[in-house]
Amino acid sequence: MSLTKTTVLAPESDHALDLDVQVSGMTITAKSGSFRICGVDYELVEDQEFDATADDDVDTTVEGYLVVDRADDSVVLLVEERTAPEEFYEFTPDGPYRPLERLFSMNIPPGTTDLADVEIQIQNIVAPPPPEEPE
Repeated sequence: MSLTKTTVLAPESDHALDLDVQVSGMTITAKSGSFRICGVDYELVEDQEFDATADDDVDTTVEGYLVVDRADDSVVLLVEERTAPEEFYEFTPDGPYRPLERLFSMNIPPGTTDLADVEIQIQNIVAPPPPEEPE
């Protein structure tokens, strides 16, 4: 399995995202935890699982987003699967979800039955280092 963390340096210290993502077979699990986006603290209260599927003939693109469910203000994992040329879910200002950050993305080859050999990009946001003190 290839879980690759892509570390992004936040422009300010008001961002921090380092949730654990695990894979077993075709199941992707975002483990519960806390994170900070634009100075606001959020919590993924429960582990969120998603069972990925592969098309027989074409690649399947999968992206997992941390979103706020506007119905109850809870944080959930919204996962989008598509095969070309389908379009991804489009977030709208009055839609049911408010996007926070993309947590993971991957491209699943046709006929895949286990994600062990699929590279999964995981978003990791860290605060910038403190400014250096002048000597």
